[in-house]
Amino acid sequence: IDSADNKAKSSSTRATEYIHLPLSRLPIPRTQLEHIRLLCTRVAEKADDSGLSQENMPPSLAAGCIAFVIKRCDSLDTIPLTKVAEASEISIATLQKCLRRLESNAECLEECMSSG
Repeated sequence: IDSADNKAKSSSTRATEYIHLPLSRLPIPRTQLEHIRLLCTRVAEKADDSGLSQENMPPSLAAGCIAFVIKRCDSLDTIPLTKVAEASEISIATLQKCLRRLESNAECLEECMSSG
């Protein structure tokens, strides 16, 4: 029972927990929202599991993942980084730093976007 309690607590420190709210604040068509959320979640899980995010707080990593996915969606690439940062309630500098780290691992992260 004890380990299950610990797992429940630690799972809320993952970036995936911080994706839904900022996404809902962005001008993303309803028809695309669920798909985008799935992609962001996959990228966030991959980043977490690969340890790409150790120096970022989960909300910052989530924002980075959102920006990473949006950049790759033709229909959404008009959404500026400033809007993603605002929706995620983090600074643009933090978002850019996090996005830069994700971009330097783009190959492995894009792979998880296309699988499934």
